[in-house]
Amino acid sequence: MNILCFIACALVLSGFSVFFALGGVADRNEILHRAKQPEGKKLLIIIGAAELGIGIYGAWLFGIGYDWGAFFALASYLLAITPEDIRQHTIADAATLTFGVLFLLLRLSRFQTVELIDALLGAAVGAVLLGLPYLIRRSSIGLGDVKILAVCGLMLGPIGVITFLMRAFLAIFVYSLVQLIRKKVTLHSETPFAPFLLLAALI
Repeated sequence: MNILCFIACALVLSGFSVFFALGGVADRNEILHRAKQPEGKKLLIIIGAAELGIGIYGAWLFGIGYDWGAFFALASYLLAITPEDIRQHTIADAATLTFGVLFLLLRLSRFQTVELIDALLGAAVGAVLLGLPYLIRRSSIGLGDVKILAVCGLMLGPIGVITFLMRAFLAIFVYSLVQLIRKKVTLHSETPFAPFLLLAALI
């Protein structure tokens, strides 16, 4: 019975991931139109394959249980926002809000006060970690990035969100260094944040 519940949750999360990757709360006809286009079909296949792979990888890491659900939920959110961040360097607030609510409900499903406290502290720490740099120099960090890390903090807690951000920054550093050596980017090039957060969630 538990396995069936987790499979159902995985399907719901995958559905949200595909929905927001295709444009989210845009007009329904527009989303259907995108899904029928070659690029939309390709995106559906990529998201579907990625969700399946992440689900299997998570089951191998954690077994089927709460930790697997938390891992899959976080990865689904980051997967949902990555395509738009790569294309237009934007993050849909609707996706962040929807998954934020799901993260909080997942934490509360354990019926422990400490879970709620840990989630709220994680969100606060995530908001501060990128919020302060955003206030100091808005050209280097977007408000959407601040929101992403705050929402991820709901799931990861205060310590988890710090190590999570460190892994993401390390991945960005390595990627940027390689691209600079290859002369594909400059020091002023804008780098999407969501793909590296997704990588940080998976490693």
